Amino acid sequence: NELDIFKLCFPVNFLRDVIIPQTNENLESTKTQQLTMSEFFVFLGCIFFMACFEGVSNRRDWWSSSPIDKFKGAPFRLNEYITLRRFEDIMQALHLTNIPHP
Repeated sequence: NELDIFKLCFPVNFLRDVIIPQTNENLESTKTQQLTMSEFFVFLGCIFFMACFEGVSNRRDWWSSSPIDKFKGAPFRLNEYITLRRFEDIMQALHLTNIPHP
């Protein structure tokens, strides 16, 4: 099933033991709220969802307060799932390894 395929690409123990703690270290340095596993899945879901649509050149359009227009901007709004500020905080802090830089 789809969840099993997802877990092959994103093993839960790797997320829990590496990505979440490493990302939280970066969030901590900016005094931002810690990332939880469920919030990470919402964040990741938004990325996957946005990737399904062509022609949205500005990521901020997904959080626009303008009415949805089929010729301009994003076809949906993500405000009810995650704020733009939080999405950008996580995107900037995201760290995929616990191996130190050389």
